[in-house]
Amino acid sequence: MKNSLIKKCFVAAVFAFAVIGCATSKTEKQVNAELKAEPEIKSTADLQQEADQLIAKSSFTEKQKAALLELRHQSVAQQAALREESLKLRSLLIKSLISSKYNKKEVAVIEKDYKKVEDKRVALLFQTVEKANDILDRNVTPEAEKVFDQMMFDREFRNY
Repeated sequence: MKNSLIKKCFVAAVFAFAVIGCATSKTEKQVNAELKAEPEIKSTADLQQEADQLIAKSSFTEKQKAALLELRHQSVAQQAALREESLKLRSLLIKSLISSKYNKKEVAVIEKDYKKVEDKRVALLFQTVEKANDILDRNVTPEAEKVFDQMMFDREFRNY
C-alpha cells in the first residue's frame, strides 16, 4: 500500500515536471525566436527613442504613459551610471592582468566588484519591470509585454 502511494506520487511528480518542462521549453523557444528576429539596435539612444515611440503609440492611459516614461528615464540614468562603473572596472581589470606587477588578490577584488555592479544592473532591470507592471495595475497585455521587451531589455546587456 505504502509503495503504491509512493509510486503514484512519483509518477504524478514526473508527469507534472514533464508538462512544466514542455511549457517552459516552448516559451523559451518562442522567446529565442523573437530575439533572433529583433533588428540590431545601433545605440542606446536608438533604443530609448524606440521605447518612447512605443509608449506614445500604446493604448495606455496618459497617466500610465507619463509614469512609464518617467520610470524609463530614471532607469536609463541609473543603468548609465552602473554601465560607466562597469566599464571602469573592466579597464582596471585589463590593466591589472597585463601589468608586470600582476597581483592575484587585486584581480580577485576587481572581479568581485565587477560582479556586484553587474548584479546591480540586472536587479535594476527586473525592479524596473516590476514597477512598470505596478503602473499598469499588473494587467499585462501582449501589447504591454512588447513595449517592455523593447523598452527595458538593454541590448548591450543582452549581448554581454
